[in-house]
Amino acid sequence: MFTKGDRVRLIKDHKELRFVEAFKAGKICYLNHLYRIQDGIEIWSVMIEVKICGISRQVNISVPHTSMEKC
Repeated sequence: MFTKGDRVRLIKDHKELRFVEAFKAGKICYLNHLYRIQDGIEIWSVMIEVKICGISRQVNISVPHTSMEKC
């Protein structure tokens, strides 16, 4: 379904425990690697660009494949 390096769009808001704010649906990100498959759901590490204190940075977050689509 997905492969490393694919460009994907979040289709659902996603909350990562390490960050205060949720990542909004519509954000574009790139697949980094597949963490695991749990109950038939692929959990991917994705690189997403965010602004932290006004500075753009790329961070890794974990996202299930059901929360993203290929661009």
